[in-house]
Amino acid sequence: MDILSQIQVHIMKNRAVLSAKNIFDFRGVKIQFFSEFEGLYDKMQKHIIENNMILIGNKDDNYITASMIFIQSDFAKVEYKKEKKELIVYGKYDDFSVGRALYYILEYYYECIGACISNSLLIHSAAVYCPELQKSILIIGEKGSGKTTVAFKLCKEHKMHLIGNDLVKVGYDQKNELISKNGSLSFTIRETAARNDEDLSIFISLFKKRKISGWNNKIVLVPKELGVKTHNEDAVIDLIVEVRIDNHQKNFVVEDKYNTRTALILHEKVGRHISAQSTPFLDDYDRYLGTLPLIDYSVNSSIRENIVKAMIQKKVYRLSGSKSDNLVEWISEKVKR
Repeated sequence: MDILSQIQVHIMKNRAVLSAKNIFDFRGVKIQFFSEFEGLYDKMQKHIIENNMILIGNKDDNYITASMIFIQSDFAKVEYKKEKKELIVYGKYDDFSVGRALYYILEYYYECIGACISNSLLIHSAAVYCPELQKSILIIGEKGSGKTTVAFKLCKEHKMHLIGNDLVKVGYDQKNELISKNGSLSFTIRETAARNDEDLSIFISLFKKRKISGWNNKIVLVPKELGVKTHNEDAVIDLIVEVRIDNHQKNFVVEDKYNTRTALILHEKVGRHISAQSTPFLDDYDRYLGTLPLIDYSVNSSIRENIVKAMIQKKVYRLSGSKSDNLVEWISEKVKR
């Protein structure tokens, strides 16, 4: 019996009750990982911790159980068996032995199959929780636009609680209200951001002993060590802001008029893996191998449409200026009105 057949037999025997071994336990989704190569699971877990990309949940209800399999092969491809909820990755072990590429495929898989449980999707954004209002603030923007700076200062200077500074799950509840669900509960800061942002420059010394430099050099700071509280429960979103800190901009500007750009930005940001274009299939060395299969696309696309429409209806404020202070003060005053 070949390795694939052996793995498939093992899955069938263990599908009813998944053991604790090699299970990625996310909120609403359990994915059991199988491979003939020991250690790959631990390497993938290491990337979860280092990249702080997916928050591991602690709720036991409405679980979907699924499987992800890595098969050593001379050819590279990914196939999805919907009826069994199995995602099978084929490829050379040396191209996936670091575990980074497998982790990103796992994230894609988790995002696709888990969306329908909570009516929520992963958004590249930051979010904070205002304990006085018991509501949250969603902060969107391009890479390097200042999301981390704004979130950090809202927490440090205005006593808000961090939900996430890189990825946040956003969805809607039974009343169709927009809610933040959970996020990356730490501050992930790139060296380039610390060197170009005076508010983050206090962290520059933490990068000096690292071998990596520039854009790829990033550190993960624990909010508790910085005196910042965190929040990881569902919260109604009170305010949505798109931020941009530009040292060359003279004036602080607030825009709230709906335009085509707003729809395009939201459509791109909401559901980083849910789009009409397939997600690329890469190995650990970022070599392009093909595309990942679309999974539950029609259902997830509908969820994205509902979220985007709700965000547009709520209004998105676009804040831009040369200093973060103006943006942070405006947000703080806005939520208190």
